[in-house]
Amino acid sequence: MDIFCLHLHSINIAPFEAAAPRGARLTHFLRSDIRLRAQMGLHDTAVAEISENLARLGRTADRALLTCSSYSSLVCTPGQVSADGMIAASLARDDSPLEILYAIPAAEPNLRAVYAPVCAVADVTFTLVPHLHATTKRDDAAAQAALIDAQIADSRAERILILQAPLLERTPSDPRAIWGPSLALQALATTPEAQNARA
Repeated sequence: MDIFCLHLHSINIAPFEAAAPRGARLTHFLRSDIRLRAQMGLHDTAVAEISENLARLGRTADRALLTCSSYSSLVCTPGQVSADGMIAASLARDDSPLEILYAIPAAEPNLRAVYAPVCAVADVTFTLVPHLHATTKRDDAAAQAALIDAQIADSRAERILILQAPLLERTPSDPRAIWGPSLALQALATTPEAQNARA
């Protein structure tokens, strides 16, 4: 299965590559210029460019998706998907309490919008992990993993989704932990479109 990943930041490439399920071939496309336009408030321009790029990539790959958690709500065209959209659809099948760990304060409105289907069926807590983004900036994978492990240990939720921790290379050992890139790609690989592509 060929999956084309549209990244708005280079830090998302490594975790998605590490999380690729068996049999999936990932190709990565970086468009940081779209992220910069979104940060400038050019919302409609960013939406149009994301839609155009996903449509173009989707004509060649079995599936294409946007990986950026901060801007996943900009995927507005029917039939196009973001990593968070795939995660939300998967998690919405279960009504057990969920805690979502994230690193960037400005991302919360986007996350609340994309994960609204999960909030409709389950008790969801959004937790900004202090200093998590700083560990990414200084490329400190050990510190990032330690922060995540500590947050998981303190959590009482039955499910814990880890987002915006790009230095992780695998899902933490706690059975409640869900690593965003891994679930997104697993969910994408099991869609009817993906199964038809493999037939």
